[in-house]
Amino acid sequence: MKRIRFFVLTGMTIWSLNSGAASCPSDIKLGWEPYAPFQMKTAKGDYTGIDFDLTKEILGKMNCKFTFVQIPWPRLLAGIQNGDVHITPSASKTTEREAFAYFSEPYVTVRNVLLMKKGESSKIKIANLADLAKVPKFKLGVSRSYEYGDIYTAAIKLPAFKAIIEEANDEEQSLKKLMAGRVQGILVNEFTYRPLAKKDGSIDQLEIHPVNVGQDTLFFMFSKKSINKEIVTAFNSTLATIKADGSYQKIIDKYLK
Repeated sequence: MKRIRFFVLTGMTIWSLNSGAASCPSDIKLGWEPYAPFQMKTAKGDYTGIDFDLTKEILGKMNCKFTFVQIPWPRLLAGIQNGDVHITPSASKTTEREAFAYFSEPYVTVRNVLLMKKGESSKIKIANLADLAKVPKFKLGVSRSYEYGDIYTAAIKLPAFKAIIEEANDEEQSLKKLMAGRVQGILVNEFTYRPLAKKDGSIDQLEIHPVNVGQDTLFFMFSKKSINKEIVTAFNSTLATIKADGSYQKIIDKYLK
């Protein structure tokens, strides 16, 4: 295995291998925002989580140099669109995004859930997510520019459902709104809300409503402005390799088991 070196530069870490890769940009910028257990940065400045470990494994095998750059999700999407950001993980594939981005093969599927305060979910009798619009004074918290799968996409087209939506910058802010009573429920990834709730001490005050919110398949997203299709093909080939040799499963099990 080639030895990895790293250099710290003003809030970002550049990773490289001893040998370069002619097919890669000189420095791939991977945009991210805190999204445990997928994207995390420790107090010591180490990058951990499913997405970061997969990035190091895949781009490392491709001999690509890369930089982790922390950017809020709406700006990150804009960066992918204009080419300032090369790659971002944990992205949902949509028709709108396919106009400006390439996507890897899917690498994980997560369940989306309706999270509420403990004792409240039994009071909300609904057959589907869109029925929340019929619940008096119900506000639903979501993260701005996030995708939540087909069920939410269909519901948000309904004016009555759209009217109950309360946007937040991210899941951490949504959780704070829920605990403060500003919204009655929030949509979250089944894995990502747990570290946030443990951190603020609310984990024992929460429960998941049984309504089906659906699943979301995640991809690495590549800017069409700054990444050529051959890089994406090589990325997918390497992803297949680490799935075959067991490296991928070790990373998944490390964080989700």
